[in-house]
Amino acid sequence: MKNRKAKTSQRPTSEETLIADVESQIRARARRAISQIRRRSVRRGVPSAAEIKQEIAALRKLIEPAPAKTLLATLRTLRPIRERFVRIDDLPSEPLR
Repeated sequence: MKNRKAKTSQRPTSEETLIADVESQIRARARRAISQIRRRSVRRGVPSAAEIKQEIAALRKLIEPAPAKTLLATLRTLRPIRERFVRIDDLPSEPLR
């Protein structure tokens, strides 16, 4: 009810099919609304649902942490350092005072 007035259907129906008929009217209205939204989004240059899903997936890869690896799996990825470091001679040890 809108403004305290009941809405009526102008389509012929029977008591047996009333609920199914009303549901089909609601679905048709929803389909029209979705079509209007899609047409408006195309005119305004709003990204499509597929583009939005792709963007969300890319952001999730950045935001969500990767699944945890075991310590052994992490250690397997380590490689030895192949740099030549300058030799630093140790200073003679002096007792701290």
